[in-house]
Amino acid sequence: LSHPTVSRALSALERSLGHNLLLRSRSGFTLTPEGEALRDRAERIEAQVAEAVASNQTPIRITAGGWISRFLAQNMAVLLDDGPPLEIVNSYSFVDLATAEADIAIRHRRPERGYVVLRALPDLAFAVYGRPQFADIARPGAWQRAPWVTFDAAQMGFQSGRWLLREVPDLQPLLRCTQGVNIHDAVRAGVGIAVLPRFVGDADPVLQRFSPSLAVDGGGLWLVVHEDRREAPRVAAVVDRLVALFHHHRRLFQPDD
Repeated sequence: LSHPTVSRALSALERSLGHNLLLRSRSGFTLTPEGEALRDRAERIEAQVAEAVASNQTPIRITAGGWISRFLAQNMAVLLDDGPPLEIVNSYSFVDLATAEADIAIRHRRPERGYVVLRALPDLAFAVYGRPQFADIARPGAWQRAPWVTFDAAQMGFQSGRWLLREVPDLQPLLRCTQGVNIHDAVRAGVGIAVLPRFVGDADPVLQRFSPSLAVDGGGLWLVVHEDRREAPRVAAVVDRLVALFHHHRRLFQPDD
């Protein structure tokens, strides 16, 4: 569409609504508060229409961080059984559910705002792991000298990273990684020790656990769906399966010992 055509259409819309949607200046256009509100409503309507016309072969997109994405992939047979196709978006970023970047998000922090529906999931327990040769220095009194494998600086704000920075104030990691699976691989290879989720470390026969479950200051684990998507039958079915899967494996995430 040409610029004049769009401009006339917007002016007509403003007249029909009785208030301005745009602030016009030489540098361009800026939405007014009324324009922002209308855009948000339009985006929600767009998402609902997309769901209505989608075929059963359109995948439901689930976004989660590295460890949870791995758990989902390992249990995909249960999630896919006679259900819609799925897509896992392995990302630590908070994608925009309002614009359908994903249908379902699993997050380690409760969203503070937005039109979302929350379901609490069993949170993850963490511990320190490494190869047996690190047993002598993989203890609180010697952690400062231990060869640590950690997330990169940008992702040390996760609960495991915050615990490590608190317990080892002068931390100088031997290796930093952007993905949890790479931390696990490096620890298995004998590079050093790391904080891993219990469900990952306890299941690895190569590794030794050097601590009890750590007192991490996390925000819980949450399943999040935009309110306009929660009633969609295909999305609701996947949500129910995810909640059942996580609660079935509650002891895997939070061992009794």
